[in-house]
Parts: sequence; structure tokens; C-alpha cells
Amino acid sequence: MDKQVIKQKTGIDSFLVFVFGVAIMISSDTLAVLGTFFGKTGNIGFILIVFSAIIYLALLSQCKQLFILSPVRFSDIEILKSAFGILPAMFPFFVKMIAIVFLSTGLLVSSGFVFNEVFLYWFPNFGFAFVLLGLLLSLQFLPNKVVFYLQIGFAGIPILGFLILIIAGIIQTDQLIQFNPESIAYSINNVGLDTFFMPLLFFIGFDLGFTVWIKSDQKHPGKFNVLSTAVIFMCILFVLWGYVSLKYVPAEKLINTSIPHMIAAKNILGDPGRFIMGIIVISGSLAAIHALFTIISKQSSLLLKIARLPENTKVAKIFIIFPALIIAGMMAGGMAGEEELETFIRASLILWLTSYAMISLSHIIILSQSPQRHQRAWPKKISIMCLLILGTGILILTIMDDNSMLILKFLGGALFISFIPGVLLMLRDKMTERLK
Repeated sequence: MDKQVIKQKTGIDSFLVFVFGVAIMISSDTLAVLGTFFGKTGNIGFILIVFSAIIYLALLSQCKQLFILSPVRFSDIEILKSAFGILPAMFPFFVKMIAIVFLSTGLLVSSGFVFNEVFLYWFPNFGFAFVLLGLLLSLQFLPNKVVFYLQIGFAGIPILGFLILIIAGIIQTDQLIQFNPESIAYSINNVGLDTFFMPLLFFIGFDLGFTVWIKSDQKHPGKFNVLSTAVIFMCILFVLWGYVSLKYVPAEKLINTSIPHMIAAKNILGDPGRFIMGIIVISGSLAAIHALFTIISKQSSLLLKIARLPENTKVAKIFIIFPALIIAGMMAGGMAGEEELETFIRASLILWLTSYAMISLSHIIILSQSPQRHQRAWPKKISIMCLLILGTGILILTIMDDNSMLILKFLGGALFISFIPGVLLMLRDKMTERLK
């Protein structure tokens, strides 16, 4: 594993952790849901965003404490392995495998439509989506250092674009709408309880920062501070974007459109704003998918190690071809235009949120087994509160969804499949012991 990561020598390595950590947060899928969320909740949305950020900061604090207690736990996979054993240790990997299939399909198709509508009308949107998929897959076979550094550009461009639009939206006043608080109050009274837990999905993906993790951070786990900074930064960015969106777009329009971010950008700066948001969508999609591809490649190598199989960098890189083929098949088969795809994306994010709840549970278990458990009473209480909030959010987001039965079937099937490799490894170990 050590040969597959960049050694921490300069400050740029911390920045790499940052850009991988925010990759999913700056994707167009997050932007679309964010705009609708602010249209439904108005000013209350700001409080909910901040509250969700605090939950994630608590979660990062738990990861940091687990790492300090045992430096072996430098990834979510190893955290679960140390708390529960081999059986659920594969879960975070399969969560990201599922996310890479459904989320990447949605992001690629969105990028294709944006490219067709904003930049080149004559270029087929699905053709552009396939070009991006081929590009992102081929990048995984470049040297690891190049693969990591490309993420700086992919994530840096949408962040810069956001800052430009936010600053322009704050300083200019000629495009402002007449803000109607009554419409906001009406929408709040008519939204489901799941809307108030929606911000828990906005910060998903911080653990992609573990992609550039190294064990030598044992004495100075500063990268946890970098990821905390990433969460705080994105919290501020979300709040500011919600503020300018509500200033320039009526709440009803934010609710009733699938592209609130594009409408807000055009209302702020006209066609240049639309052009900037087009770049944000495409580059943000590249950042999210590139980060997912990279962590799947790296975690494949880690799983080979956990399963006590020969570690092979080439095998780990080739493994990424399989989800890429599934994505291509889904786009070619017309899945991209189906309503079920959005449901599967939401289910994938809820599944990812479940892996975070498992980290909180791991923290509680490991602290209970610690010799200094009496000195860690408050961290344990915070973990219990965090687990309860995440668990409640997962339950509400699932059962109150319009397609709750489909999500429940999806989650059940995904959980079942994720445990199969662990069961097979346990059976292999038992057979090996008997043969001895």
C-alpha cells in the first residue's frame, strides 16, 4: 500500500487530501439537491446545513481518535475490521462500488447534457459522456503521482467557479428578485420530514480523502484537521450559495426545476454565469468520478491485503474496468434517462451514510474496550448522539422517500451482497484451520 501513495513532504499533500475530500460535495448532483433544498426550507436551511456540518466534524473527531489509539486504522475499512472483524469490513468498499456505478452514471449524463446545451449544440450528449468515461478510466493507468495531482485541477476549477458566482451574486444588485418570505413559509409547511435530514447527504464523501492517507501520520494526524477544514469550507460555500440562490431565484422555481444551479448562475451573471456553471458541472463531475475510481483502485489493493492474498498493483488497477463497463452498459441501455436512476443514487448515498453510522458504532465499541474508557466518557457520549442522529436520518430518508420500497429493496440487496466476501473468507479460514 505504501508504494501506491504519495509521501507527505510538502503542504501540497494536505491540499490533495482536501480536494479528494470535497470531490462528491462539489458534484452537480449535490448542487441540484442543494438548490431544491433551499427552495423548500429557505432561511431554516442555513441552520440545518451548519448542524449537519457539526455532525460530520464529530465523525471526523471519532476517526482521529481511533487513529491515535491505533495507527493501523488509517481507513474506514480497517476501522470496521478492528471493531467488528472481517465480516462487515468489506462494507465501505462495496458502498463506494455501488456509488461509483449509479452516481457516476448520473454525473456523466448530466455533464453530457450541459456540454450539449451550453457549449456545443451539435455534439451528442451521450457521446460526450462516453468520452469522459473513457478519459477517466484511462487516467487510472497513469503513474499514481499524476493520478493524485490531476484531482487538484478537477476540484479546484469548480471551487473557483463557485467563488466567482457567489462574489458576483453578493456584490451586484441589478438582478435581484423580490424575496417573498410567505412562499418560503408555505413550502416549509408542506415538505416532508426527510427534507430536514437531507443536508446529511451533502457532506458525504469526506472519506475519499483517505485515498492519499499514509501511516506515517501516526504522531501528527494533521490530515484529519485538513478534512475538518474541508467540511467547514464546504459548509460556508453551501450557505453562501443558498443565500445567493434565494436572492436571484424565486423559491417556487428552485423547487420545481431539476437544474436550480444553472438557473441561479444565469440569473446572477447572465450567459457568462451559465457558461461558468457549465464548467463547474463538468469539472465537478470529473472530480467526483476520478476520486471514486482512485479510491476503488487503492482499496482493492487494501482488500487483497486484508484477505491475505498477494498484493498486485496491476490487478487493483484493472479491477476498476468492471464498474466502468457497468456504467457504459447503463448509459447505452437507456438507464440514464430513467427516473429509477435518481432513486438509486439517493439509495447509494443513504448506504454511504450507513457506513458512517457504522464508524460511530465502531468508535463506541473500541472506546468501551479501551483501558482508559472512564477517561473517555464524553467522546463516547458524543459518538452515541452522533449515531442516533445518523440512524434517525437514515430511517427518515428511507421510509419517507416517494420510492421507499425500492430503496429498502436496494439497501437490503446491497447489504446482503457486501457481506458475502466476508463470509467466504471466514469459511476459507475455517477450512484452512481444519486442514492443518
